[in-house]
Amino acid sequence: MKFSELVDVGELQKLCESFTRLTGAVTAVLDLDGTVLVSTGWQDICTRFHRVNAQTAARCHESDTVLAGQLSHGEAYNVYQCKNGLVDVAVPISIGGEHVANFFTGQFFFDTPDRLFFSRQAQAFGFDESAYLRALDKAPVFSAEHVRAMMEFFTRLAQIMGEMGLARAELKLANDSLQASEANYRQQATTDFLTGLPSRRSFIMRLEDELARLSRTSGQSIALLMLDLDHFKQINDRCGHATGDALLRHFAVQVADELRRIDMAGRIGGEEFAIVLPGADQAAALAFAHRLCERVANSTLHYQGESLSLTVSIGVTDLRKTDTDPDVALARADKALYLAKERGRNRVELAE
Repeated sequence: MKFSELVDVGELQKLCESFTRLTGAVTAVLDLDGTVLVSTGWQDICTRFHRVNAQTAARCHESDTVLAGQLSHGEAYNVYQCKNGLVDVAVPISIGGEHVANFFTGQFFFDTPDRLFFSRQAQAFGFDESAYLRALDKAPVFSAEHVRAMMEFFTRLAQIMGEMGLARAELKLANDSLQASEANYRQQATTDFLTGLPSRRSFIMRLEDELARLSRTSGQSIALLMLDLDHFKQINDRCGHATGDALLRHFAVQVADELRRIDMAGRIGGEEFAIVLPGADQAAALAFAHRLCERVANSTLHYQGESLSLTVSIGVTDLRKTDTDPDVALARADKALYLAKERGRNRVELAE
């Protein structure tokens, strides 16, 4: 995870701006990709001259590279005098023992700068000498003791940044884990784990929605089918539960392949299933049921060296405005399903 994702960069910028106002020291925070996340108080001599000219900018880059390189070797902080004449300092920021970013200050002097050196430098690189020297005069001079005090502060600040980042990372991990657990719980609550179809609870909720929609509209047809696998108990007892589970999954695939996007099938329990077909009138519902009945009968499951087939009985009804709840409609469809069983199975019956 990137350092910028673990800290509040905006708040860090404000903190560094306050430090710059108090001390006159510049600050910068860079991630290990070199992206500048925070920068405050940079001196004109660097921004208007050294970082603009290609030759002096190369020296700046060299300073950045040396500082970052030494930090990667485990230094608490590193001080480097840039070839452009100013001093730079860097402090590593670690999170959970991993080096993730660097905190920089610098663009200052330990002693009064040699104006002759900078005058010659202006001439060598084609800078406006008077403007360059005015920028030089703005750069602060800090004693070694003052710099050590700042480094103690920066080191502690880097530790705090790391601790804050670690806390934020742990919080994000905890939140991600919680969200994954909640998603898993919702999945388990609404999906039948064996077949992957919606659970009974989820299907009943859908029927409630369809009944509510039916009560608000007129001329709307919604079909309901109850399905039961024929002789499933005998197959389960003879071949074992693993084979029975494989047959249930096989059947669920046959059903799912026949559904439109607006349809819904659910496992009601055991070998019982239900399907709701919004917009389907009696003729369309019967055609769907017969097509599914034929498809299941003609399908074969090859499992553990055996070729297995099954059939399904289906009861068909429609949702009605007089249905006070889903159980009323399900009972009516179940009655038609019982009739299909009585009349020989592997068939479709329409509720009265």
